[in-house]
Amino acid sequence: GAHLLARESVSDELVSGVTAIILHQDFSKQLQLNELIEGGNSFVRDSQGFPLHVGADHIYNPELKPFLNSEFVEVTEGMRSFIVSMLIATYLLWRQIQKRREKAKEHKLDRYIRQLLAIEKKQMKLDGNNLSDGPDLQVLLDEVTILRQENLNQFSAHELNEDRATDAFLEMCHALSDKINAKLLGWKIDRLGEKINKSPESDS
Repeated sequence: GAHLLARESVSDELVSGVTAIILHQDFSKQLQLNELIEGGNSFVRDSQGFPLHVGADHIYNPELKPFLNSEFVEVTEGMRSFIVSMLIATYLLWRQIQKRREKAKEHKLDRYIRQLLAIEKKQMKLDGNNLSDGPDLQVLLDEVTILRQENLNQFSAHELNEDRATDAFLEMCHALSDKINAKLLGWKIDRLGEKINKSPESDS
């Protein structure tokens, strides 16, 4: 009998398609392949004188056909390797960006703390007893408020909740604001007392 020969390099799909056509009853009847019609797949397998191609074996033994063909597996293996490499590269890039952000955040926080300490030193020189202390204390209070607002705008809510250093800085701002407000309130009370003492009613 005749044999259908194919190189191993021929795709499984092509060999499977040709084999399916040959084994079809209409094709066999048209070419009067009586032995093939009577014996079917058993006749073909028993008459093999050469190794069976994988594509043909998928037709003769469909239950053994893999869910994915070899060519598709090779392509997906390459894609998987590429995707894994991209994920690793993305992760490393993300880590590098995170480290840079952390360093930049630490640098900004250091600058804020230095400015806050400078305001602290200035307010220590103001006890609220002098007439000019009030306006100066108000300026320092505004500077603390601006500094706190800049810090809040620089970092996200998540960063503010997770970063202990930023939280400590904000606590320092609140403490300094309370201290300046107390001096400013004392200064205002003194000025109010001076006005009352100078009023005509107090002279009478």
